[in-house]
Amino acid sequence: MTSPFRQGPSATAAASSSVVSESVVSWAAGTQAVLRCQSPRMVWTQDRLHDRQRVVHWDLSGVPGSQGRRLVDMYSAGEQRVYEPRDNGRLLLSPSAFHDGNFSLLIRAAVEEGDEGVYTCNLHHHYCHLYESLAVRLEVTDDPREYWDGEKEVMVVARGTPALMTCVNRAHLWTDRHLEEAQQVVHWDRQLPGVPHDRADRLLDLYASGERRAYGPSFLRDRVAVNTDAFARGDFSLRIDALEPADEGIYSCHLHHHYCGLHERRVFHLQVTEPALEPPAPASPGNGSGHNSAPGPGFETSDKKAGKLKGKDVNMTEFAVATGDQAPYRTEDIQLDYKNNILKERAELAHSPLPAKNVDLDKEFRKEYCK
Repeated sequence: MTSPFRQGPSATAAASSSVVSESVVSWAAGTQAVLRCQSPRMVWTQDRLHDRQRVVHWDLSGVPGSQGRRLVDMYSAGEQRVYEPRDNGRLLLSPSAFHDGNFSLLIRAAVEEGDEGVYTCNLHHHYCHLYESLAVRLEVTDDPREYWDGEKEVMVVARGTPALMTCVNRAHLWTDRHLEEAQQVVHWDRQLPGVPHDRADRLLDLYASGERRAYGPSFLRDRVAVNTDAFARGDFSLRIDALEPADEGIYSCHLHHHYCGLHERRVFHLQVTEPALEPPAPASPGNGSGHNSAPGPGFETSDKKAGKLKGKDVNMTEFAVATGDQAPYRTEDIQLDYKNNILKERAELAHSPLPAKNVDLDKEFRKEYCK
């Protein structure tokens, strides 16, 4: 009796292409837009471990929730390792497991009550970041039988007989080795409003082998780019230089790793906004523009006739007033020879500044108009 494998958190790629993210992004016209598309699972790493990127190991836990212990593991290169000395020659995995997909564990010696527990078959694919597991519970009794408890297979084995814990997975990534660089491709598409994604225009094709193909209209093709080391870093973000309003639309990043079964799509709704207005440059000091020459509120301009009262013009020259800020004469510079004191006094009065006189303009107005 077999059961489906339970996939780990990173083993979600078996499904067909699915949207894993969708977002609305806005960039100003004339700037560079960057549409982020990153996935560490798309990083292309050659097999420097000589095909040790796939491994199967069996673990045993006595009771549910207890920490299990490693029994045996085997890499796809065929190396098998048994952890407990008592299990040497007692536990066996098929050497052809990574060719025929049969990862079942055989307990060759007579089983005992100490062998009871939950056995877990674990498959790891380090290159594809995949993890799958299958649990089987072993019971030792005098009445052998098998049944399914709703979560896992339960094998009830007769005491003193061998036991075979079944674990079969014939998915191609566990049994075959493909040329990974021919199995990875990323492409960017662009949809105009109202166009479904399956009829989108292709912009770029990127292959792990280094090949690249560009499509789309020339006005956009010359302004889009993806880093040349995209497959080394897992970063396939699209850059669009000098954004234009015509660049608006739906952009999608498609990640395909056929060998690992990864098919993901990330969708971006690109909006192009008006460019930000630059603030006016501050006026240079000293050119007169720093002061506002326009009169403020409450002030009258000089083109209005001053001094109008009751419709009668007033000649303001009649009320000239000597102010104290007039420059005084320097009498010491004038050297005159006066015949008597009267002449000298008259000359001093003629050259001396008159004292400032306080004039009541309202009073003078009344004198002028009340005659």
